[in-house]
Amino acid sequence: MNRIAPENWYQIKKIGEDVTYISEPYIKEFYRCNIWHVRGSQSDMLVDSGMGVVSLTNWVSIVTEKGGPRNRGNRRYHQPRSGEEALLAAK
Repeated sequence: MNRIAPENWYQIKKIGEDVTYISEPYIKEFYRCNIWHVRGSQSDMLVDSGMGVVSLTNWVSIVTEKGGPRNRGNRRYHQPRSGEEALLAAK
């Protein structure tokens, strides 16, 4: 099994002007989670459902540009929404 360097663990793709998709390409597709960063005027929103194998805040600078996540921990919101609706609701 090959080991992946932490600086190569995440793949970052700009989706729109204020929306960035961060993925973990080395996790099998079936198990892969989505991480979304939405830039706001005063603060940013990070939706992180990643595996937690490599520290997101240590290796992806975009998530700490405005001081980093304020609420660390596992907060789960169970209101089902499609990805597009969730992004629009965050704007």
